Amino acid sequence: MRAPVSTNMSTNDMGWTPASMEKKGKASTKDSGPRHHSRRDRHSSPSTSKSSKSVYIVGMSVIFPGGDTLEALWDTLNAMVPCPVDTPVLPEPASGNLFVGMHSEYKLPMRIPPAMDKDPFFRLTISLMLRCLENAGKPAMSLKGSCCGVFWGGKPSPAVSESTAKYSTLLAQLLGWRGQCNDSNSYCVSSHEALNLACSRTSSWAPAAMVVSLAGSITGDVPKKQFGDFRILSKLGKVQPFGKTRDGTLPGEFGGAILLTKKECLPDFERPFAYVCSTAMGVSAANMFRAHHPDDQVEVIERALTLAGIKASDISLVEANSLGTKMGDEMEYKSLQRVFDSPAVTEERLPTSRVLLGTHAPVMGHPLAATGMLQVIKCVLSLQHHTLPPNILGYVMDPNNSFGPDSGVLLSEKPENIGDGAYASVHAYSASGDIGHVILKAYGKRKDGRPKRRSLSPGSRTPRDRD
Repeated sequence: MRAPVSTNMSTNDMGWTPASMEKKGKASTKDSGPRHHSRRDRHSSPSTSKSSKSVYIVGMSVIFPGGDTLEALWDTLNAMVPCPVDTPVLPEPASGNLFVGMHSEYKLPMRIPPAMDKDPFFRLTISLMLRCLENAGKPAMSLKGSCCGVFWGGKPSPAVSESTAKYSTLLAQLLGWRGQCNDSNSYCVSSHEALNLACSRTSSWAPAAMVVSLAGSITGDVPKKQFGDFRILSKLGKVQPFGKTRDGTLPGEFGGAILLTKKECLPDFERPFAYVCSTAMGVSAANMFRAHHPDDQVEVIERALTLAGIKASDISLVEANSLGTKMGDEMEYKSLQRVFDSPAVTEERLPTSRVLLGTHAPVMGHPLAATGMLQVIKCVLSLQHHTLPPNILGYVMDPNNSFGPDSGVLLSEKPENIGDGAYASVHAYSASGDIGHVILKAYGKRKDGRPKRRSLSPGSRTPRDRD
């Protein structure tokens, strides 16, 4: 079996963009591989991906301390229970040889070394990928031999960190995929960077691509120590986005997988969850969590809106990074205010229309490299349920750095309705200075008013069995 093509994209590298190929008049679908830029050039040559509504999310899977289903995640987000002070632990797979049964049932083309089979991180990653395929209505080996690729966001498994092969390549070989693979490690924007590359490949030539991210203490990290080194660990033991007494964030744990496909291949999958309209990546002039200048964040957000072909007034939901730090929230507030709460944007909206602002941090904490994955999946579920989960506030908002009652942006403590065909915006930044933004669009409704996507319940092997 031919090994998948692999590239390792660090925080200093850039992804290939279909838009740049179109400007040069190249109609070939052959992938030219990632371009490489220095960190100084990256701000002037940002990474972008425009899907023109041709990239669809057709499968999702999650794992977090509260469960391993989409419904469990949705219930947790709506329960308004703050994340615990102590770092939660992801549930480890059952002991024993996980892949003995998988080889006989799925006929995996690759044998798993014993050392990797016993690695909980690797086992969780494979479980996420297989459940994501099942959620899309595809058997595990149905895409074997295809040019599908795997795009990993975050640190690789400790069991393969010293291996010459990239983590994404090993994951693709396990499923028999032969497309281009990539490892992205840009701290908290790793998922955004991986999604940006996956959308570029899928919209150009790959029939499908999977984005996977997993972060937490199971990776061998000590999040509390890292947050303490960055001086962003909350001493109050709670996250208060845009709050007057906010003093930092708390570490969280989360893993997720998203399966993407393009319009031509859509009949081979279940009906999609949502469109990926555009993605944009950039870098701030000053890094670390405390100093992402609003000008840099606004530039990335506006570029994502331009690629999606929409205006700021078309956005119904914004999922903020909302780290809960003094400087981080202040800079993000100024950025979101300039884009979504300017007088010109407010005039374009209906008198009763406001942008809904969502924040995951009080409930889920900050799951490091998997933060972007959590944000995207939360937004997709909100669009599917036509509801934004309530935000845990219960504290005094910062009058200088929060959206007031007369603002065009609403940060609500109660569930808020989202209309049909709504656009959602996902914003994130990282300690490396990278900034990521994603624009999503709801898939819509059937004529009878029911959501087009079938049941989200994972009670059986395929979505068709659950109807």
